[in-house]
Amino acid sequence: MRKIALAIFCVLIIVFFMVTPVRAGWWMINYVPTTDTYYPDTVWPQYGVYGLTNSKAGSFQDTKIDIYSVSFGLPTLKLGNNWEINSDIGIDFYQPNSEYYDNTFFNGKVRFLNDGQFGKYTPAVAIGFSYLGGRDDIDAWKYFDAAGKYHHPSASHPAYYLVASKWIPIPHFNTQVTAGYMCNNFGIASEDIPMVGFSSFIVPDKLLLLGDYYGGDYANYGIGLFWIVSKKVEVYFSYFIPKDKNYPYKDYQSESIWAGLFFHLPLKLW
Repeated sequence: MRKIALAIFCVLIIVFFMVTPVRAGWWMINYVPTTDTYYPDTVWPQYGVYGLTNSKAGSFQDTKIDIYSVSFGLPTLKLGNNWEINSDIGIDFYQPNSEYYDNTFFNGKVRFLNDGQFGKYTPAVAIGFSYLGGRDDIDAWKYFDAAGKYHHPSASHPAYYLVASKWIPIPHFNTQVTAGYMCNNFGIASEDIPMVGFSSFIVPDKLLLLGDYYGGDYANYGIGLFWIVSKKVEVYFSYFIPKDKNYPYKDYQSESIWAGLFFHLPLKLW
């Protein structure tokens, strides 16, 4: 089993470096990924919905995108007595079909340092990739020809990121803070962004308050709630506010909502 786990981990590392250098929902705050991975030997079916709240294209119902996802928490790889490496992989399916985004995305993450592993002040650290297999054309206005016909870019530039997270034991409000950097955000080449955020329990072990920010040309602030309904079901709701209101494509001046469900199912992979 250890040999198989080591082989899977090596494949993940190789894929990470081959994709040039998903949300099956990478484990995230609102949008900013954390160092958390899906629990080992589990499968996580997910449903999410995303839409704009006040765009010129219409209401939330008019602009919504349904996202059907599944993530797999891979077995823990143990190196020596104190070193554990956790990883996951996932896939997302976006509906309805659209010329403005691809329909299938892959993602993965490897946490190679754990919180407090080398002393109580050291953070957890992870690398990951997303938008493997396509892009989200948030820069859509660039791809209309002189006749007004839209041309979706065929090239994929997967996002890849490095993040560090640290839990701070604030009495009654246990809080995780995260900072990182992502290249090719949304699958757009050279859309490289800084990221920061936090998640804080406002009801112990049940309800988290979320806050994050990602930069770049399409920067947004995110606020949200994450409710741990039970050991098998979790619910999230996120509201995004764009930093700038001067995008050439007017729809992206709109605030947006992202909401969904996680289901946690134990699964012995082998």
